[in-house]
Amino acid sequence: MQHYDDLLKYHLGEFGAFQKRTFFLLSLTVVPIGMKVASFVFILAETDHWCRIPEYDDLIEQCEYINATTDCDLFVKTITIPKEPVSDVCDTTWRFSSCLRYDINTSDVVDLIDVYDNQTLETRTCDSGMEFDTTQYSSTVIQE
Repeated sequence: MQHYDDLLKYHLGEFGAFQKRTFFLLSLTVVPIGMKVASFVFILAETDHWCRIPEYDDLIEQCEYINATTDCDLFVKTITIPKEPVSDVCDTTWRFSSCLRYDINTSDVVDLIDVYDNQTLETRTCDSGMEFDTTQYSSTVIQE
């Protein structure tokens, strides 16, 4: 009884120049295709996002001027954007809402703090666009 390899060699021939050339040319396509497939991990990454606040720059400037806190960015986001729960198997964490913002009519930090303390803020949908978290990715397809 003959081996399978011997039968192939007898009927089809050896692994010749044509097969070697075809194998080499097809192998060249593996690297670019692999890079393209791996790039989707970075290009299509989803990042946290929240509503853009039109008065944001004025509020940051006032926060820094009155020296309200060391992290004015977090402070302004906290008093202008509601938080929503994110449930996990073990515990619940909170993140800034991605679809709602507080309905504020002022660009004065002190007035906003008073309103926030009284808890009389109503929410509204995003009408000024979105802000994206750029701490991990500076730009992705979803952010564009």
